[in-house]
Amino acid sequence: MGRPLQLGALSIEVEDAPTGEVDAMDSDWTQTEVYGRRFWDDTFTGMARRLSVESHHTSLITFTGWDRQSLPDLLRFLPLVRSSLAVTRLVSDQPLLDGFLTCLVFRHSREHVLPVPLDEVIEAFVRSELEREPTIEDWIQEFHGDIEPDFHRDRVLWQVDYPRFGSGSLGIGFGLLVDDAFTVRVWSRAVHYHK
Repeated sequence: MGRPLQLGALSIEVEDAPTGEVDAMDSDWTQTEVYGRRFWDDTFTGMARRLSVESHHTSLITFTGWDRQSLPDLLRFLPLVRSSLAVTRLVSDQPLLDGFLTCLVFRHSREHVLPVPLDEVIEAFVRSELEREPTIEDWIQEFHGDIEPDFHRDRVLWQVDYPRFGSGSLGIGFGLLVDDAFTVRVWSRAVHYHK
């Protein structure tokens, strides 16, 4: 049975975790079985301890093209520097193994000014990357070549049944990492839709 927690005018029912109870982080089977560990940490406390007390505005969000219509609202919520930014582009030469296709890194710079606000650049990047989604499997094969993946060496390739993609299809997803509002990374990544 929970107890009420008053949040201003809102009251919700909560249950206090017993002292010493493990606060296990949620994870899907591929994260633990294929990668061998949870994404952040095994526990919320472990993850929270990794954040510096000086990290005031750090965020990590992943999304797919299906979430694209919510992107403007999401970007307005984040504390982003709007235009005084230098941009660096990273392109992976092994996108499934590296975990990204293309990454744009925006760093605060007095010498560089974006032609439009950062949120418009991010939206344009997402649109541009989604244009290649129909051919993502062919594009991935150009990078990784004609190899037969080994489960122990190439778990991600094995997971997506490379090069046949018989266990499902690949699409394009995205990541957005805001590091205290002075460095912003947005990247495209392959996502697997299992059958």
